[in-house]
Amino acid sequence: KKKKKNFIKKIMIIQGKSGSGKSLFCRHLEEILWNKYKSNSQNYIPIYISLPKIYHKENEKDIILQFLQSKNITKETINSIREKISFIFIMDGFDEIYDFYRKNNHEQYFYNRFNLNQWNAKIIITCRSNVLNDEDINNSLININKNQNIITSMIYLWPFTKQQMHNYIEKFVNNNNNNNNNNNNNWTSQEYETTLNNFPNLQKMIEEPFLLRLILTVLPSLVKQYGIGSKISKTQIYEVFNNQWIDTHCQDIISKLSELRIQININKIKLKLKQYCLNLGFDMFYQGNQVAIESEYQYQNNDEILNKLDPIIEKENKNNEYEKIDIKIIDNKEEKEEDIWEKYFNADSIAKYVLRRIGENKYQFLHKSCQEYYAAQKIIYDIISWKPNLININYIDNQQFQQQFEIYVSKLLLNYKLLNEEIGIIQFIADRIHDTNSIFINLKSRLFRIIESSKNNPKVSIAASNAATILNIAKVSLSNKNWDKINIPHAILDYAFLEGTSFKEANLDYVRFFHSFLNFADFTNASINQINFGEYGYLKGHSKIVTFAQFSPDGSKIASSSYDKTIRLWDVLSGKQIQIFKGHSSI
Repeated sequence: KKKKKNFIKKIMIIQGKSGSGKSLFCRHLEEILWNKYKSNSQNYIPIYISLPKIYHKENEKDIILQFLQSKNITKETINSIREKISFIFIMDGFDEIYDFYRKNNHEQYFYNRFNLNQWNAKIIITCRSNVLNDEDINNSLININKNQNIITSMIYLWPFTKQQMHNYIEKFVNNNNNNNNNNNNNWTSQEYETTLNNFPNLQKMIEEPFLLRLILTVLPSLVKQYGIGSKISKTQIYEVFNNQWIDTHCQDIISKLSELRIQININKIKLKLKQYCLNLGFDMFYQGNQVAIESEYQYQNNDEILNKLDPIIEKENKNNEYEKIDIKIIDNKEEKEEDIWEKYFNADSIAKYVLRRIGENKYQFLHKSCQEYYAAQKIIYDIISWKPNLININYIDNQQFQQQFEIYVSKLLLNYKLLNEEIGIIQFIADRIHDTNSIFINLKSRLFRIIESSKNNPKVSIAASNAATILNIAKVSLSNKNWDKINIPHAILDYAFLEGTSFKEANLDYVRFFHSFLNFADFTNASINQINFGEYGYLKGHSKIVTFAQFSPDGSKIASSSYDKTIRLWDVLSGKQIQIFKGHSSI
């Protein structure tokens, strides 16, 4: 009777794509549970915790305690209720802190790291799909530990149904009308739905709550800019949305300045805000942190983007105009981590105009996908803004162009960090490959040039791997390429078209080729450590169980025997059977 009862702890992991509505769902759940608690104090008290807002490597063990103290609950009160009251902790955005989380402690399991066993609580934790691999999820969120009485379940947020989209659009229109919002020309819900139906490629996007709201916000502008029925990419939607967002804040700034009788060119303000977002978006990606903590840098150069076609494809189009954009390369590698955010905050910080304040001194973009958009655009501008060092670029040949470009590749932002865990950034860059705007005309060819440059310089392997991944995600054919000696470790080439491509002596360590089309691809003497084809290699020929297999001393052949009473000789490179020996009466 005196034996203490072991209570079962329950954890729910919620996964969903970026923009699938995880935070919206959690806030809604908190409201429902809170109303239940108010009607019956025996129910659990819901506590919503934004992990990007509250998390710091120094406060992991006391993360719940510090959050409650931030709500003006004293430590004494917390200690008195810790085990007497039942809680549901809704911990949102684990993926956004994961880059720091995984580097900080040998203990990976979040339940132990956050000291959650001290609370009488059920736990809900959210994480974006495909950010953590299966091993990370097992170690950090599930933990195979039979000594703890913990039941972990995992659920996935489904996309909106047609009815849910209809209901959402009606609420959006009602909110606009109630707020006297004239930005969208007072469209009715029927006008929105009819217009959306005229854009077939948007149908999949509007299944995600955040994207649906974002598209509804800019739909009249999209119609005006691209026309009904156009194929509009996700990147173009974000471009229009972010421009509209900045325009709104520019008007606010102009209004405040006019009250002080100060006049300023609104285009200069817009440019300043865009430059700020490009810089900050990339730094957040590079630092692996979605929150900027208050502590002066703005773009200071005006460079023309080279939208003149590079030599190799120059004949295709010679009638392009230059477009100006600000760009400046910052060597983030030399900056100290603790100083990284200082340049984004000053006396009258831009942050308060374009960012969302989530704490006393913490800021982030409206949504993680907005940060991904700006990080991608800065990487793109960095690639396409380079110009050869010649007075007359009309007379530079392809070899000279490539030689000069290769010197620059190691300094590219694309060479700073692998993008494999940033599928949002990859997709934004990939979209621009097919963009009809002339300033992006050289993006595809320059990504190929980056891969080519890795043949002579292994130090640009990160840029080359990222370039290969982006081209593949953009569904660009990679067939019949001479990629001998390229260095693209960790590239993602799943489902790639690589027929006839030569990888002789290439560094393909950790490259993924799942379901890739590799007919006549040549891997002679390539480095293929931990390469992943999505399946084990096999030799097809024996009709019964194989009893023995052995490589030849030079590794070029395999000999095998089987219960089918045959011995077979195989060529390792081709996988073809060279010879079959029959005649044995038994095994």
